[in-house]
Amino acid sequence: MRLVLVAVVVATMGCPAPVTVDGGVEPLSDGGGSGGGASSGGGSSGGGATDAGLPPAHAPLAVGVSMQHDVFATGRVCGDCHSASAASSANRDEQGRSVDLYEWWSASAMGNSARDPLFRAVLASEMARAPAAADAISTVCLTCHTPMAKLALEHANALPATLANTVYAAGAVGSLARDGISCTLCHQVQPTGLGLESSFSAGFIIGSGRQMYGPFAAPFTNPMVSRTNFTPTQGPHVQQSALCGSCHVLVTEALTPDGVGTGHRMGEQLTYLEWRASAFSTESGGTTPASCQDCHMPDRQDDGQPLTTRLARRPEGGDFPPVVARSPFSRHGFAGANTLLPKLLRQGRALLQPEASDAALTAAEQRSRDLLRRQTATVSVSGLTRVGDRVELTARVESRVGHKLPSGYPSRRAFLEVVVRDAAGAIVSQSGVVDAEGRLLGQNGQPLPAELVGGPTHPHRTRVTSADEPVVWESVMSDGHGGASFSLLGAEGFVKDNRLLPRGHRDSTVGPLSTASVGVTDADFLAGSDSVQISLPAPSAAGRVEVRVRYQTFHPRYLDEQLVRPSPEATALRNLRTPGLLSPELIDEVVVPFN
Repeated sequence: MRLVLVAVVVATMGCPAPVTVDGGVEPLSDGGGSGGGASSGGGSSGGGATDAGLPPAHAPLAVGVSMQHDVFATGRVCGDCHSASAASSANRDEQGRSVDLYEWWSASAMGNSARDPLFRAVLASEMARAPAAADAISTVCLTCHTPMAKLALEHANALPATLANTVYAAGAVGSLARDGISCTLCHQVQPTGLGLESSFSAGFIIGSGRQMYGPFAAPFTNPMVSRTNFTPTQGPHVQQSALCGSCHVLVTEALTPDGVGTGHRMGEQLTYLEWRASAFSTESGGTTPASCQDCHMPDRQDDGQPLTTRLARRPEGGDFPPVVARSPFSRHGFAGANTLLPKLLRQGRALLQPEASDAALTAAEQRSRDLLRRQTATVSVSGLTRVGDRVELTARVESRVGHKLPSGYPSRRAFLEVVVRDAAGAIVSQSGVVDAEGRLLGQNGQPLPAELVGGPTHPHRTRVTSADEPVVWESVMSDGHGGASFSLLGAEGFVKDNRLLPRGHRDSTVGPLSTASVGVTDADFLAGSDSVQISLPAPSAAGRVEVRVRYQTFHPRYLDEQLVRPSPEATALRNLRTPGLLSPELIDEVVVPFN
């Protein structure tokens, strides 16, 4: 069928603005066109795509498209009303500061799940490893990263979903794809089955009734129905962790290079199940219950009181009197620990074309950095003493999060940095320091073997005596033959998982849904904390010890492993990589003097 575009102009209840609605099924495209629509003000015209490594047919397309297709709409449709403006009190906190639903989402990892150059490079690498299964691999991966586009193709019997006919495509499906995980995806998920195993790995259900679920009772439906044909509907499940669990539990099956399943299944990420097995669970009697939304979509003012604001405004800018203030209002920043993606989106704007402005992306980066510093973990030092020419101490790291630290995709790691200085501040000894590329260095000042492609794995450590023995908390996938795998679909489990457990963690599950640690025999490795003994050379006189916990979203070895197989996406990522890009973030630190 030909793509039919119908402009629907609504002049009801003070909402006179056009919304483009797709009334047909578009032919699949390899890209190269323009989706139309207005820019968000932060975008670019797309120069530099070929230089960044993508062929002309995959050049970036238009952003800021107001468009509906299938049962979905781009975020721009929602943002016309669910955003802040100078003439409105909507989407503002108690101090009048913007908490713009649309702007915050558009700068988040959710809003950029399809633009993420790390994801694109990993997907290209997975497909290159098993080319016979490339279409199936991309369809599975795009189910979570471009869910609206994938489902629209499925409804039109037009699968497989590939980068070419989603992220790089012109037209309606391409616009939905580049919107990533958008408003009309999450707010249309049905409550049926959430939290059950059938809902995991993107097993959520999207209804056909165009109901947009929100937390509040008796929503004023007429403006949204008239303008978009979506009906606001109360749905308490949007504030429950089980909704998040539908994508944040992902089980994969290993494939041979010929694309044949091995039968070995593993939990690539089990963040929701880690939370459910912790003291933070609201489902299984957690002693300090807190949902995913409580931390990642906070609804409190600075003084701890519920945030109250109008949810929407007139599209032309002013307040809409029938829309009353609601409370508590959840911020839609989805801040986590990923400070890397906003940097890549800013410096790769010509290629990636994020809808968010540089200012919005910088603010999103800072929200994640603040979360890391204020709510993630603490480090303390005890038993510091001098023994001969060495200083000895115990460093204890306590997790404050409701899942493993780090959680999610296995590119992430936290590590312990220890620096011993003399009274003048000169470094005497150290462990866990990195170079400009973010690689951990040994005593010789060079990257450790485990930091290089094809190298060994950092073991779990209970004691540090030199720079050659860094403490690294991470998950490392197994190739099924005792070695490490940096291919998700080449992995059959984990050779190491010593990520910090959440407080109260208990899990007797076996199999791919188990959240138990792997490769850890350590009496000091407990639910909620890990203690490490440290013995390093000390100055002859007084000095100080600096102990820090640091974090990397993508550690350099993992990134390098993704660039081994050539692809336009790998070239693009390589060209976006700059010195200091993978520098670790600080979680916590303590400085202790000694004599």
